[in-house]
Amino acid sequence: MPVAKSLHKVSKKVAGSEKSVHPRGRKFKQLNKATLRQAKLAKHKAVRTNAKEAEYLPDLTDKENVERLLKWDGGIGGIIQVNMIRVTEQPSTATQKTDTEMQE
Repeated sequence: MPVAKSLHKVSKKVAGSEKSVHPRGRKFKQLNKATLRQAKLAKHKAVRTNAKEAEYLPDLTDKENVERLLKWDGGIGGIIQVNMIRVTEQPSTATQKTDTEMQE
């Protein structure tokens, strides 16, 4: 029986009965293992969905970056030299920079 069905079956059985699962029993170990696996999968799913929502854009706060973009001819070799920043809907404190005025 797959672990997911086993987890659902065991948790349903424990919730419906007055008895608890023996801590050294096979079902208890399976339940713990499946619970940890579900938490791990949920964490990975959250990371994947967050990565899909992010976009990488050129960092326009750096003067050298802006100069490179102005000189860029549209080729792949030129864009590699440009520093990119990750932009998401919810900005993190690690990616926030203070606003600076660019000097011409």
